[in-house]
Amino acid sequence: LENFDHGGGMQCQRLTFDVLPVISSGANLFAANQRPTIDAAGTLRFRPVPYKSGTANFQVYLDEAGGHGMARAGPLLLRIVVLPVNNEPTFVPNDVLAWEGEGPVQYEFATGISRGPEEDAQLVSFVLNDVSNPVLFASGPVLSLRCLTSPCTGVLTATFAPLLFGDSTLSLQLLDNGPNETAVGDVRVSDVAHILVHVQARNSAPSFSTLAEVESSQSGGPVVIPGFTSDIRLGGQEEGAQDYSFTLVGAERLEGVWSGDDLFTQFSLTRNGVLTFETTPTHNGRFAVTVAMQDDGGVANGGVDRSESSFELSVKPDRPYIVAPAEINLPDDGVHTFPQLFVFQDPGLAGEPLNFSFSLLSYTRPNIFSTLPEISADGSLTLGVEPFTGGSSTMRVKLFVDDTRAEFQRSDSPIHTIVINIVPAPRPPQFVLEEQVFVVEDAPEQRVKVASDIRGGFEQSLSFVVSVVEGSRFFEQLPSLGVDGWLTFKILAREHGAASLSVQLLAGASDGEGEVSASEMAPLRIKIFPLPRVMEVNPRVGSMEGGYELSIGGFYFGSAYSRGYGAQAYSGLEVWVGTLPCENARVVSDTEAVCTAPRGLGVMEVSVGVDDGVGPFRSGSLPGAVQQYGVYYGGISGGRSGGELSFGPMNKVPVQLGGETQRLPLAAEAVGAGVEIDGSVMAVASYRGKLHIGGNFRVIAGRRVNHVAQWEG
Repeated sequence: LENFDHGGGMQCQRLTFDVLPVISSGANLFAANQRPTIDAAGTLRFRPVPYKSGTANFQVYLDEAGGHGMARAGPLLLRIVVLPVNNEPTFVPNDVLAWEGEGPVQYEFATGISRGPEEDAQLVSFVLNDVSNPVLFASGPVLSLRCLTSPCTGVLTATFAPLLFGDSTLSLQLLDNGPNETAVGDVRVSDVAHILVHVQARNSAPSFSTLAEVESSQSGGPVVIPGFTSDIRLGGQEEGAQDYSFTLVGAERLEGVWSGDDLFTQFSLTRNGVLTFETTPTHNGRFAVTVAMQDDGGVANGGVDRSESSFELSVKPDRPYIVAPAEINLPDDGVHTFPQLFVFQDPGLAGEPLNFSFSLLSYTRPNIFSTLPEISADGSLTLGVEPFTGGSSTMRVKLFVDDTRAEFQRSDSPIHTIVINIVPAPRPPQFVLEEQVFVVEDAPEQRVKVASDIRGGFEQSLSFVVSVVEGSRFFEQLPSLGVDGWLTFKILAREHGAASLSVQLLAGASDGEGEVSASEMAPLRIKIFPLPRVMEVNPRVGSMEGGYELSIGGFYFGSAYSRGYGAQAYSGLEVWVGTLPCENARVVSDTEAVCTAPRGLGVMEVSVGVDDGVGPFRSGSLPGAVQQYGVYYGGISGGRSGGELSFGPMNKVPVQLGGETQRLPLAAEAVGAGVEIDGSVMAVASYRGKLHIGGNFRVIAGRRVNHVAQWEG
């Protein structure tokens, strides 16, 4: 501050400055005890809060104190501008442990990355200044940021050179995109950091070369080839003391009919490259043979101790053989013929044509064939495939050479193996469904076979979907259909009528993946027949001799509803009185039936059954519906002292029984021995559990007696 005085020549007065912040004008740039002050000499002092910038305005007053009180000058405006400074980014470096020959790989080399206080919006990147021992890297190193979490981390990406190991030191810094005015103290780059990348040694794969092509004869015996291998290398220079060996990996058919699985009867390859082998005498063709070299360095830490190389082996034929494919594919849709599939091949060693024939020795899974495989004389194959099958069948075909020369014996003729692959044709599943099912009212849970010939694709999972189109109210347990074709359901009590169902078969992959195919909807009808109901019987009282007409009233005796719409006439009615059939049973209407009562005695149940050949047998009954009594006649035989007990109609006379007039037959047939009856007894009747006796009066012991009967036994 300049040009201030005491005013009026009052130099002896004390002067002070008062600095007051303007409200909302950057006062937070300064700590409470570090706000701007001005001393009497006019020197301004203040300390900004670290890492904050902006503008603050203050009002400055000059006060003096003297004998005449206080005086104040001002205010004058003071503006303090705090300029931002770019602070250096920082991070924590981490050394990297890697393996020779690996990559591309990523390792974390930096953590705790900070862009600087209050500088989170800045962008930062790593600068690689120097790489020592760069030959350790086949590509890279490349330094980058990974910000999947906060704070970000530094990632080194590199591919390490094979067969090399050791240490490499990386010199690097972290750079931000903030200002770089060194005059105000900006620092946009971190201090130089050093990272050690230690590349560890591990076992490297050995390598070698072989001859490209080798020839042999079909039955020429062992073959020895020196110098078969060359350029043998055991990984890195430090692996020169390792031991190694060669093994046969396998042979793959390139041309011919024999697979390479059993091509060799002998095979060896020595360390110094001598190949010795012998092939199976019956095999010929071209094969790709693979040999492996393996050292004893192991596979720890991702090491590799093995490599492979292949060569082509041609085995020249010296006897007849079959030429045919190793496998064929065909759909499951009927009979197939493959003309001249099997061809007789003669190397011509015999000097003249040979006679031959083909024989089908065996085949697996015969159940998949609708027409069993046959091979004709010209080598044609004919077979039929069952629909909805799949999988494979392996056939063994033998060539018979009908020749007398010793070098072509039948036992030496080769066997050809061919695989028949069945490819399921795309088609929906199929099944055969019964048109309708019959069940009787109040029946227990039903299990009925309704579906047959159930077919789906090969290895498909099948399931039925049953929908009730009409009549769901009839069921206590809704119908369900298993893949075995059995329908399960239960009818509610006292329900009858007809329910319509819709059935569909679904087929999908057994693992639940992929599309699901469906059959056409098939209808199924469940007919629930009502039980006959016996409500009344007339007459309710009859003779034990029977022979009279019974009229039975009720419901569901013979209507189209009860007997099924397929019946052409009323038929199949059966009536029983007790356990005896009521003869001449016939339907008068759906509510009435008549029949001729059988002989019987006592209170009996009347039952009505319907067996019309359309629906299931069904019956109903009325307990205690009929009471039949017995009529006896006591006739005189050998004097008045005794007689015989007989029964049976002779003629009918009116008799009063129980207040009712009944026409009852007189007795005419003897009951038999063992019964004695007084000669005065003329008739005996059983009725409603009581024995009624009628006859002449007689004096016994001075008394007039009637109704006398005696039984013995």
